[in-house]
Amino acid sequence: MRSNGFDNNGELIDLYLKVRSCPVTFDQRRFFLFSIQDITYHQKLVMLERVFFHDVNNMLSGLLGATRLLSEDCETGDQKLVQLIHKTSQRLSKEVEIQKALSLTQLTAYQPVLHEITVAQVFEEIKNVYASHPVAKNILLTIKENVPDLSFTSDFTLLMRVLDNMLINAIEATDSGGEIKISVDGANNAVGFSVWNQKVIPNDISKRIFQRNFSTKAEGGRGLGTYSMKMFGEEILGGKVDFTTSESEGTVFCFRLNRK
Repeated sequence: MRSNGFDNNGELIDLYLKVRSCPVTFDQRRFFLFSIQDITYHQKLVMLERVFFHDVNNMLSGLLGATRLLSEDCETGDQKLVQLIHKTSQRLSKEVEIQKALSLTQLTAYQPVLHEITVAQVFEEIKNVYASHPVAKNILLTIKENVPDLSFTSDFTLLMRVLDNMLINAIEATDSGGEIKISVDGANNAVGFSVWNQKVIPNDISKRIFQRNFSTKAEGGRGLGTYSMKMFGEEILGGKVDFTTSESEGTVFCFRLNRK
């Protein structure tokens, strides 16, 4: 059973409850034994595992795309492709390590592995991964020129999981031949990554966009990307994930982190 409740900060949250009832007879009188068990945390762990496989599948698609290109051009032995496969494999290994740690602890107890990261590093990673990613085929991926010389502290692997899902979400909403724009700003002692696509999100959908399991697509396993943006970006990394959408401006998802 799904219900709603409030956390310690007074914010509305989802509650998952296991409800049972059974008849009992006592002293020749008939009663119903009724119990309610809060299984919200268990459901969150189940969803966390599903999100993990969803994100790893996105990454493996990029790896397989690079591998295919390498095999087609094996005579030249393109060193850049070899390096891409190596870096993607390293990220995949790190994903597994993080998932293992998350599975053994409560979500809020997980401590990110923090490093100093530059905006240039993030954009270089995006370029490398999506240059051969099959979902980005026939999509123009435009990255803002003159990348600002900004650095910040975060967990690189989890940061990229948030940005990957922002990009995949935009790609899936964009028709073949369309364009996606990626930009960054450093206002108010923070760093904000934005991903734009031209499609507008209808009002009834925008109200539920970050809801667990909600999706406009029929395939199983959908509704995880936007949910995981919030989970990793806010609950673990301490940032803010939000979006704007309109007929005139299209849709922009933004992930903002304080520069520590």
